[in-house]
Amino acid sequence: MTTAVEPSPELAALIAWIVAKGPPPAPVIDSADLAPGSDHAELVAWIAADCPAPPPHLVKMETLKYYARAYGCRLFVETGAGIGATTSALATLGIECHTIELDTPRFHTIKAMFANTPNVAVHHGDSAVVLPQLLGRITQRALFWLDAHYSWDGLERAEKETPIIEEIRSILDHPVKDHVILVDDMRLFGNPQGEYYKDYPTVEQLASMFGNRPVDIEIIHDMMRITPRREI
Repeated sequence: MTTAVEPSPELAALIAWIVAKGPPPAPVIDSADLAPGSDHAELVAWIAADCPAPPPHLVKMETLKYYARAYGCRLFVETGAGIGATTSALATLGIECHTIELDTPRFHTIKAMFANTPNVAVHHGDSAVVLPQLLGRITQRALFWLDAHYSWDGLERAEKETPIIEEIRSILDHPVKDHVILVDDMRLFGNPQGEYYKDYPTVEQLASMFGNRPVDIEIIHDMMRITPRREI
């Protein structure tokens, strides 16, 4: 596993602005941070294009780190492991990390990837089934990153194109009521085009699942962020 290069103070401040407040002001960044093809160069190009969805990977990772720190989450749960990049980033915080992957070859690849990372556990199966089982062992506030969906690239498919309804329901049924939940790819929700979108609820349907629970819900940079409401 590789170690991330730390950004300059200027770039770090820019990332913090994006994570907390949305679109940033015009950035002033040290050119050393902008090597061609780097995450940092991609970030600046994204800003120049008025921050379209989806955001660069760096924005997502820094957003997750921000919420883990802001809400004191020492446990991270990801559905849809992908290539392991998200869990790799969160594991650097030293917190307990769990990632769930449906595709069997990809699961074995990621499990091998984290074989020597003691704070990471990789789980195999449909997150609609595995997440409730994992929740049965969780007794503290967790940060959830819900990103499980069919990837349209020949990987294994679950019964649904996305298990988001089942995932949210299982979290809401959990005894701990102040979890922090981030849902990725909000641009796909309520999109009626094509068979791959048929199981996505609308944004309104997803938000309505929380009813009158004391949470704040907002969508910034293609991510729905559900956080426990703080007393003023």
